[in-house]
Amino acid sequence: MEGGNASSTTTASTSTTDAERKRKDPPPSSPCQDTAVATADSEGSQNHNNDDTKSNAEHRPPSQSQPKIKNKKNLSLQPLTIEGERPQKKFYRQRAHCNPLSHNDSFSYPPHPGAMDWTLDHYPHYYSGRKTTIQPTILDVGCGFGGLTMALGRLYPSHPLVENTSDITTTNTTSTSTTTTTFILGLEIRAKVTEYVRLRILAARRAASSSPSSSSSSSSHHNVSVLRTNAQKFLPHFVRPHSLRKLFFCFPDPHFKRKNHARRILSERLLTEYAYLLKRRRQRRPPRLYDAHASNDDDNHYHYEDEDEEDGKLYAITDVWELHLWHVQKCQAHPLLECVAISNGDRETNEANAAQAAAAERDDPCIRAMLTETEEGQKVQRNQGSKYYIVFRRISLEEEEEQEEQWHADNFFPFQTDLQQPQRRREQQQHETPQPQKQEE
Repeated sequence: MEGGNASSTTTASTSTTDAERKRKDPPPSSPCQDTAVATADSEGSQNHNNDDTKSNAEHRPPSQSQPKIKNKKNLSLQPLTIEGERPQKKFYRQRAHCNPLSHNDSFSYPPHPGAMDWTLDHYPHYYSGRKTTIQPTILDVGCGFGGLTMALGRLYPSHPLVENTSDITTTNTTSTSTTTTTFILGLEIRAKVTEYVRLRILAARRAASSSPSSSSSSSSHHNVSVLRTNAQKFLPHFVRPHSLRKLFFCFPDPHFKRKNHARRILSERLLTEYAYLLKRRRQRRPPRLYDAHASNDDDNHYHYEDEDEEDGKLYAITDVWELHLWHVQKCQAHPLLECVAISNGDRETNEANAAQAAAAERDDPCIRAMLTETEEGQKVQRNQGSKYYIVFRRISLEEEEEQEEQWHADNFFPFQTDLQQPQRRREQQQHETPQPQKQEE
């Protein structure tokens, strides 16, 4: 028995030394085997870390334990940005060019502007429990990522609610000065970009409410909102006639091809629509019921409003010289618009136009914001490019009545397109040339 035990002990020691030798000097292996061994080691270390995490989670208090995710597929459905936090632009980029005349996208719109309640989704700070007459009076068409829209919110701060007014007016009890809240709306056709601007506005509102001086903050952005729609098709469904104070078109799509010129945001047809929506001074209302003694020839038969208000203005800026010439030509030809300033940038040759543009830029803070606050404007400035802008105003009612008798279908647009000119020449030649008389048999 003792001999057997000794032999077994010797055999065990020999096998142990052989195992240690193999462990110290492993045999050469192929690259595939090395990869498999490394993978197994990494999986083992990962499992070891998971075991440590599980053990720590077991000893962790219930309040500090991590929530278990039952379905990992729901992770892709979580929002990229929580409402109230500043969104990151890299998650909301979208192709800049789109066809506004296509029918691929569907947009919801009210049957008329009176059916739209802006306090429900766009200006909830002014919601009073019933439908109000609040409506936007400054539009940023094609607002992009909201640079100018946010800047306009700082230029026109919000004020507390006063009922039954379109522009909310509040009077200070200690002084006789009045402050008016102007509601600003950015319009964008792209879905991702609209969502980015919406989250940006919510983040600005949350930052203003969390600050200690939120009550006196001038940039709370409660009067700023954004809407996804196609402005070339549905703008009259949202805006009342003669209610807009300012209308901005910042760096629109040039649509260089001639066949795509109908897609441009400034054209003869659309300028007439914009003039119909821009505010005009001395708006005429029908007579009241108690004005029965007023005669038709008497000037008191009509009640004029907004005599101290300025006419609505149209702003357009671009970095494309050919598109700028298009803007100038179309706006100067329209009988309802009058030029305020034209800036040709580094191509300016007329000193009078340059002085007029400099004076307008000095007096109007919206022009300075349009030049510096937009993302495209900052990009052009970084690339040391040129920016060209125009400012036109809507003529007043009196000026419109003076010119109304002179308008007809032939001279409403002095600049006709090249396609219409040959046809008009042929019609004139047909009327001028005498037709041969038939000989009597």
